[in-house]
Amino acid sequence: MKSFKSIVLFILFTNLSTGIAQTLSKPIGFLNLPLTIEDIFKNENNSAKPVFLEAFLPTCQHCIAYNKNLDSPEINKYLDDNFQAYRIDVSKKEVNDFLRSKKIVINSTPTFLVFNHYGVLMNIEEAQPEFNSIEGIKELLNKAKSPTQNQFARFENYKKGIFDNNSLQDIAFYSKMSCDTLNNIEIVNKLTNNLKESEYDSEIAYNIVSKMMMDEQNPLFNYFVNHTSKYESYADANQIKRAIENVIMIALYQKNAKNFSFERYNKMKRELISIGIPLKSVHSRFIYYEVLKDLETKNISNATKRIKTYYEGKPIPSREKEFWCGELKKFNTAHKVCPL
Repeated sequence: MKSFKSIVLFILFTNLSTGIAQTLSKPIGFLNLPLTIEDIFKNENNSAKPVFLEAFLPTCQHCIAYNKNLDSPEINKYLDDNFQAYRIDVSKKEVNDFLRSKKIVINSTPTFLVFNHYGVLMNIEEAQPEFNSIEGIKELLNKAKSPTQNQFARFENYKKGIFDNNSLQDIAFYSKMSCDTLNNIEIVNKLTNNLKESEYDSEIAYNIVSKMMMDEQNPLFNYFVNHTSKYESYADANQIKRAIENVIMIALYQKNAKNFSFERYNKMKRELISIGIPLKSVHSRFIYYEVLKDLETKNISNATKRIKTYYEGKPIPSREKEFWCGELKKFNTAHKVCPL
């Protein structure tokens, strides 16, 4: 499966300039896209059928391997009977815009997304190799269109206190892919609490960290970072390192990350360094937050020192210097001369 290193890849649609709306002579199976993605969900265009989007990349070998079954007559008829189905190329700018508006993350391709005809995300699944068959594809999509088994329905039941461990894993993934940080942290904490410490090195534990977790303040994550070799029967070393980096960076991109303590920043930095991230790269990810915390406590001199240390005494590039001087001035309007 083709994966992406960055935790915040927001992607999803295809060839919008040549697409046209569904017509009476519509093809069987996958349809041509309308002029804009949003047109799919307009009242005058949509039907009662759910919308299935196969998110793919033209260069993704795993996507190409899926094409044989997705383009088969049996699946084409199944799609025509059950969905408005579209293929979407995740390399397109229009896709980024659409995904940002829906707060959806795509980490790998192909990914199967199913919306109701009003545009609400009902289910999102990474299409793993073991589902690359006629029956496997039907299994994923039957669940996605089921009013009781799709992830949205399970999440609604969770809010009512109705859930089991399997549904928790399902909605933990759903909440991560739909950028629902607060609910994700709560659900992943429940999953962690359901594990015995002797199960922390299990494949289920690995999946929780690598596929569901959005916050590094979790005892399972702490164990994971300090016992990476225990997971090498489930994943290679690079996958394990990528899982650690992704969890930390997702946490760092949260809206409230500027409120983290210096102790938490330093712990996150140590964890990134432990997996081989270069020191300069690590510091570049935290410098803004650290300077901002100094400024918010009116410690202008420490903020200035921190910036100079980051640049190792070398001249600061003009645009970066302009930015830092602007930040310093916001909190110290009495000084007209930038201390950098």
